[in-house]
Amino acid sequence: MINKSILVFIIITSITFFSCSKPPVYVCGLFSLTDRVPIDSKLLAMETVTTTGTAASFVEGIIIGKDSIYENATFTNLENALVIFHNKVINDSITTASDIVGNFVIALTPGIYDVTVIMIGYTDLQIINLQLNSGERKYLKVELGQWAPNSVACIVNLQETNFDK
Repeated sequence: MINKSILVFIIITSITFFSCSKPPVYVCGLFSLTDRVPIDSKLLAMETVTTTGTAASFVEGIIIGKDSIYENATFTNLENALVIFHNKVINDSITTASDIVGNFVIALTPGIYDVTVIMIGYTDLQIINLQLNSGERKYLKVELGQWAPNSVACIVNLQETNFDK
């Protein structure tokens, strides 16, 4: 009889403890906790690397992700982040993705582009009015911040900043 009462006590105690613990809440299948703090995405660097004699323009760069699951921020090179270039002159878009170490490179026709960088679990970054001249090669360094339920896309308008154009 003592064994049964001990067993019943253990079961009731276990049910009480397990029912009081709060399971993590996930949003939209992104595995982002609802109590995460959003981190803004940023354009860390943009420069004209070289100018060649070709008709095409090139954009290359690296995409880094910034998380702060606990109190310390961590940085990761993001693989398979999408980089969408929308040519405002001819109203057409072309997309590329970052490689295993976060690098990307793409050949484009000269023009004015709106660039959007997207990665699941991170806040989007929009770079507006990127001017590409014939034969120009630009380098972009992008940092995407962790996504949270109240995150909004970060916008950098190059006509209003001091970045190299």
